[in-house]
Amino acid sequence: MSSPGTDRSGIEAEAPIVLSAESVTRSYPLADRRRLDVLRGIDLEVREGEMVSVMGMSGVGKSTLLNILGLLDTATAGEVTYHLPGGPVRARELDEAERAEIRNEHLGFVFQFYHLLPDVSVLDNVLLPAMIRRSSARYRRERRTLTERARHLLGLVGLDDRRRQRPGTLSGGERQRVAIARALMNEPRILLCDEPTGNLDVRTSEAMHSLFDTLNREERITFLFVTHDPSLARRAGTRKVMVDGRFEAVSLEEALARNSRGEELETAELKTAEPETAEGARDPDLERGEGAATP
Repeated sequence: MSSPGTDRSGIEAEAPIVLSAESVTRSYPLADRRRLDVLRGIDLEVREGEMVSVMGMSGVGKSTLLNILGLLDTATAGEVTYHLPGGPVRARELDEAERAEIRNEHLGFVFQFYHLLPDVSVLDNVLLPAMIRRSSARYRRERRTLTERARHLLGLVGLDDRRRQRPGTLSGGERQRVAIARALMNEPRILLCDEPTGNLDVRTSEAMHSLFDTLNREERITFLFVTHDPSLARRAGTRKVMVDGRFEAVSLEEALARNSRGEELETAELKTAEPETAEGARDPDLERGEGAATP
């Protein structure tokens, strides 16, 4: 299943599907028996090793979609399926404990405002998902191996030499790099990124974009971004624009031009050109279950 106008540049059609959404809607009840329709029938398919961007103005439903795909919210109708090593799993069939397990083991989250714990080191922030996944006894047994992985991830994002510092001593771009390393700690099948550069200046944002390119190209990390930043959206091999809770095939240039003129876009999905080459809500990572390890 693939929405009209989708081009999977650089991704083989046979690549395994990581997650899919079919006819997903989300509505919220209002006063006087009225209803607010936020998502109006979303079809989406993300394959292993792919970079997908969903672009749109604020308030069009991007974060709602990401929350549903990340099991932080529930669709009103439609189907979200996670294609896990043991077989496909449908979101509507999961209880809350099973949803939390999939969030912790198979999904990674990167948010606009980092959500790092200020009173522990950078290294312990990266270790948090592994702590949560294990009992205290198991975490102590595996601490050395897990620390080696955390340091490897900090090395990938260029911050291993800052591992003993507190997050408050880092710049915004550095804190976001720590958040990315933390999101990768449990080897998730996909990273879900909600405006990951929305709180950064232009120069730092470009550096983050290059990091995403590197992680995707060299580590085969699968990304799904929601963003209103066209520079980030252009780097994805599959690009979509959302307006009023739907996708529709248009060019990136047309979408941006119509937005700049203030015209209403009736839902849009970006026709993908070759990606540019780079130069150079709860926080699920902090969810804690019974018996979880502590820093």
